[in-house]
Amino acid sequence: MQSSEILAELDSRRSRVRARASAGWMPLLLTGVALLGSFPAYAGWFDGPGSACGCLSTSDSSSLSEAASARIGGLAGGSKPLALYWLAVVPSVYFLSVGWFSLCRRRTGLGQRWGLHVMMGVGTLLGLLLSLLPPLDQLVSPSARPLLTPLLALAVGLVALGRVERDRVLTGAGAAVAMTAVVVAALSHYTSGLPDSFLGNIGQALLAPSVEVAGVGLLLIVASLFLRRARRRTAAEFAPIHTEVP
Repeated sequence: MQSSEILAELDSRRSRVRARASAGWMPLLLTGVALLGSFPAYAGWFDGPGSACGCLSTSDSSSLSEAASARIGGLAGGSKPLALYWLAVVPSVYFLSVGWFSLCRRRTGLGQRWGLHVMMGVGTLLGLLLSLLPPLDQLVSPSARPLLTPLLALAVGLVALGRVERDRVLTGAGAAVAMTAVVVAALSHYTSGLPDSFLGNIGQALLAPSVEVAGVGLLLIVASLFLRRARRRTAAEFAPIHTEVP
């Protein structure tokens, strides 16, 4: 076998080993399930539609915990149940991801580099929480507050994982989740101004934040299953190297 063929075979095997070690489809699946599961909260089944203004109400309480409780709704466009949903689900996504990576490492014997994924995602969530408290809350303008949602914590984690695993699907999914946060913040204002007519009601239904978030979640679930299938197919194609004996 020529040296160029050996190098090509080694490159092929390297990509196959990387595919076997890749386990990023599970965090992508968990993120999709989290977004899909947020549909009732975004639809206002628990507290009605979220307020159009993401401004935080002032609190004269001297207790930091009471101030955080009074402002927690600002983490999700004024909806406290939605904010509590994300505060419970986002850490759960990262906790389950760590468990999944640990299981894959024991099963395959290949190290899973999940540290950056968890550090960036959880760090973003903590940063969002700190932005609710004084004096940091003064640094965020009322118009920018609706953009600072826990969706960003999921988006940053996926982008970081995509960089680690060199996977464009994960990186693109993270960008899609970040864009969803922007779209949801914009639609919460736009749909409230649609007229109460047949076409206006259809527009409100199609452009509702709950529909947008659930739709992206469903797409992420489908993408994760395709990514899992592609990785398994690549890892299974492992042909032995044939060397010529002189």
